[in-house]
Amino acid sequence: CGCPYVLGESAHIKCDSSIDSALSVIWLSPSNHIISSPSPRYQILSNGTLVIEQVTSADKGMYACVVRKSSGDDIQNVELRVEAREPHVSRKVKKSSVKVSALAYQAIVLDCRAEEIPEAHFTWTTSHGLTLPAPYSDGRFQVHKNGSLEIRGIRKADEGQFECVAKNNFGQAELTVYLEVSTLAEKPSFPMPNIEILPIKLDGNDIYLECPATGKPTPEFTCDVKSNSQSTSVVGKDYVFFYIA
Repeated sequence: CGCPYVLGESAHIKCDSSIDSALSVIWLSPSNHIISSPSPRYQILSNGTLVIEQVTSADKGMYACVVRKSSGDDIQNVELRVEAREPHVSRKVKKSSVKVSALAYQAIVLDCRAEEIPEAHFTWTTSHGLTLPAPYSDGRFQVHKNGSLEIRGIRKADEGQFECVAKNNFGQAELTVYLEVSTLAEKPSFPMPNIEILPIKLDGNDIYLECPATGKPTPEFTCDVKSNSQSTSVVGKDYVFFYIA
């Protein structure tokens, strides 16, 4: 389909060349690099279709499908277009609000990057009610062109709510950041022993192992499950849950 794709969607680019008796199918990116498949964002299906996960504005351009046969290469060019739309703030955690912890007198960067066509304009409102457009640089505050707000020499008085707005002609997106400032640092600690043995009943029911900890700034968790069973984990800012099946 020559239709434009919306940012964040999956794009399916078909190769109309016949792949019957093909030795291999190769896709070239707009920068003329061979696309590796499978990979986290790219996959070439058995019918030659190229799948791109979570399309961004950087993905647009002319792609080349190369069908290699014993008789020679068959090359087809396919254009990927990305639809103009309102911006949406992109973060590793897909939320409209986040909590961030920092230590006093250090520097921190509050991320607020947007995926959009056309380009978005960023504005931050600080916990003091100051409105800072991008780009901006004065005193302890700097707003970069990509929308990130950098604060140097953080003070306890900076603690509170920060608002980022990304806006273009098609609409706007907002991100709220709740900044917590600690005056003293505390290493992470557990309110329970480091080693705890829990009995497990082999009755087919789910089991959840909680791993609470405190510290300043709020600690982030990593976990390691040593088991012959299949296991997954859900990691949060102040908890870790293991799910063992």
